[in-house]
Amino acid sequence: MNNYLDKIKNDELPIIKFDKLSKFIWIDHGFTTRIGGVSKGIFSSLNLSFSRGDNIDDVFENYRIIGKKIGYDISDFVASDQTHTTNIKVVTNKDKGKGITLKKDYSDIDGFITKEKGIVLFTYFADCVPLFFADPVKKIIALSHSGWKGTVNKMGQVTVNKMVSEYNCKKDDIVCAIGPSICKKCYEISRDVADEFIKAFSKQEVNEFL
Repeated sequence: MNNYLDKIKNDELPIIKFDKLSKFIWIDHGFTTRIGGVSKGIFSSLNLSFSRGDNIDDVFENYRIIGKKIGYDISDFVASDQTHTTNIKVVTNKDKGKGITLKKDYSDIDGFITKEKGIVLFTYFADCVPLFFADPVKKIIALSHSGWKGTVNKMGQVTVNKMVSEYNCKKDDIVCAIGPSICKKCYEISRDVADEFIKAFSKQEVNEFL
């Protein structure tokens, strides 16, 4: 990933990629930054939220810029509706455009899974943890949002289990990449949050977080 970070300043629209997923020619993937869009002021420059008060036309243009970069129309995009749950939606071609060009007919969705070609899954993270999944045998992909609540409730495990139950994936075949997120040096949790991790994980696992 560091190779891609080095290119950010020289790229009009930098997209961070992961070596372990880039070897799969049947999928494309990436993590955008705030660089490369047309939004202005506090939303500068690649704002992808319609709900923060940004100019709607600018937000649509930001999506179009991404679409042009990756070779898809924004009508192929499907956007999540994350609310720190472990709910995962199976996405099909009927869902194309939802959350971007069409209204969503779902809510409380923090993860997507699909076997369909030509769909661009969009999830949003801020400082939370992005989880990318790919099964190169079954040609299944998944994308999940895991904040502290999702982590406590084992969003990664839930996503893998969904891939197994919906598409009969084998766990040993699934490759996962963890995207950029806030680090422990920059974010101090409160005691009540720490207690949730202590309850959810073993002592050894908790110590690995420290």
